[in-house]
Amino acid sequence: MTSVAATAGLPDDESSLAGAGELSVSGSVFQVLAPDGTVAGAGFLTGEDAGFTCAHVVRAAGRSPGGRVEVRFPHLPDTPRVLAEVVAEE
Repeated sequence: MTSVAATAGLPDDESSLAGAGELSVSGSVFQVLAPDGTVAGAGFLTGEDAGFTCAHVVRAAGRSPGGRVEVRFPHLPDTPRVLAEVVAEE
């Protein structure tokens, strides 16, 4: 598994990957985007500013630990895309 954390791209009034408040299961799902904007895979929030995805998803997005991936929340259409740092591969 690979951990991601919000690092950039959040609006000034947002403090987490998906914004404030409790999320439903579907609301905790995020898509990891490849540089061309296609979906490389999915991940799941585990806290306000942390989530997990599989290492092969990060690699499919052309990234590795220490890099950043763009993520979006398909079930939360008003939530902006954000950049997330790839923290670790376990």
